Amino acid sequence: MFGALMSVSDELMMRYFELLSDRALAELEDVRAGRVHPMEAKKQLAAEMVARFHGQENAAAAREGFERRFQRRELPKEVPEFTWMDPSERVGICRLLHDAGLSTSKAEARRLVEQGAVRIDGQRIVDPAGEVSAVGSPLVEVGKRRILRIRFGSKK
Repeated sequence: MFGALMSVSDELMMRYFELLSDRALAELEDVRAGRVHPMEAKKQLAAEMVARFHGQENAAAAREGFERRFQRRELPKEVPEFTWMDPSERVGICRLLHDAGLSTSKAEARRLVEQGAVRIDGQRIVDPAGEVSAVGSPLVEVGKRRILRIRFGSKK
């Protein structure tokens, strides 16, 4: 919910405040006049909405989580894992993205790689024909929201 409200355009933000916020319209004058940075205004609105439906504590946690992930670009504390059960020593990046559920198809995986949306252990991957070594536990990021730790196992 917090992230969805943060994605509202600056142009629509005032309308969202007017429709959703409990604040008096007079209180919104600083936002309307531009004396409050649009990002800070959105954070205030998002926190207000999360607090209304999920409580103040969850609103503070959502704000902190948003700032940590999207402003400071820190990784989440808990990253989901996917175990790759294939005895191969290397795996194609597009196949890995698709099989791990990070893309809906190999064609989409190819487009994501070509657009520069894929990172493995922080390194941008730009070659859709590239391969990943089945060693270690790489962290795969697709965009800012999809993140997964890959564990390599083998079928035995």
